[in-house]
Formats: sequence, C-alpha cells, structure tokens
Amino acid sequence: MNDVLKSFTAWNPDTASLYTVGYTAGIATDHLLQRFSFDLRKGDGVPAFLLQIKGARLRLEMGTRTIFGQLIALVEQERALQAQTLVKDHRLTVLAGGSVQTVWLSDVQSIELEDPDLSNQLSSYLQIMTDRRSDSRPGASCRA
Repeated sequence: MNDVLKSFTAWNPDTASLYTVGYTAGIATDHLLQRFSFDLRKGDGVPAFLLQIKGARLRLEMGTRTIFGQLIALVEQERALQAQTLVKDHRLTVLAGGSVQTVWLSDVQSIELEDPDLSNQLSSYLQIMTDRRSDSRPGASCRA
C-alpha cells in the first residue's frame, strides 16, 4: 500500500509545496529500519556508518585527488597535526586498482557510494527517519 501511495503527491496550500504521500499503518519505525544492513542510530556519524558497510565500493574526493576503491577497514588512531599536538582521526583503508591505500578520514571531503543499491537503501532509510519526524510533530496534518 505504501508503495502505491508514494506514487502520489499532495499539495500544501499553506507552504505552496508538494510532498509524497505515505502510509505506515502504524508500523513502528524500529521495525521498518530492521530490514537494512546498517543502522545509523548506532555509533557516531560517518565512521560508524562506514564500519557497517565494509566491502562497499566508494569514491573518495580529497581536493585534487580522487580514489575509487572498495572499503577494507576503518580504524580510529591518533594523528599528529604538529609537534606535541595529537588528535583522534580515522584511518580509512581501501582496495583501489589492486593496491591497498590508506587515507585519513578527515582529509576526505566527499564520499560517494558507487553501489546504486546501497545508495538507494541509504536514501530509503533516511526517508523513513524523515517520515518519523514528520509523523511525530504535534499538530502535523495534511489538508485535502
């Protein structure tokens, strides 16, 4: 039912915007999110997500350098920025063109998921989280 309704849109005259229509039939958000191989509610941000998608193909943008590779590992380490200054960072290891390369996660400006299925799963997951917030707002309703 939800897939059928998502093909429809609704018009909100108060905000002059269109939005998709969904129907969850009271299904708990936790139950909807269990079908995904990752959980963004666990851990802390990008490192936690990357740890859950080991093996995924990524495109890493680092200024003038781009790496296409398969995620092997992500390890938290201390990084020396200057003499006597250590910060916590993550060392990202990828298999790129037959060679194993490591980069600091803080040097990565952009991460693109090369697997369209994984990218779609992430979008769907985020949509469920957005719908949950919308449904839980006091007074949230749709006028026909």
